[in-house]
Amino acid sequence: MVDFIELTDGAATRLSSELKGQFVAICWIGQIWARIPDPKPGYIAPWDQLPQWQQKTDIGVFEAIERDVTASKS
Repeated sequence: MVDFIELTDGAATRLSSELKGQFVAICWIGQIWARIPDPKPGYIAPWDQLPQWQQKTDIGVFEAIERDVTASKS
């Protein structure tokens, strides 16, 4: 995510909260597939099937990294 934020020259901060969370979820799914040949369906569930708490957590992960990246640039 750091690379994504930096490669967009900070423009990723303009994404909606939902898109930020979806990005985290997609990255998670990619890492699961890379490490688990037959993952449980819950590990690779699409965004619209994730519970609300998980969606909020994914949004929070992106926003925390985003804060750290933008703070280090100041």
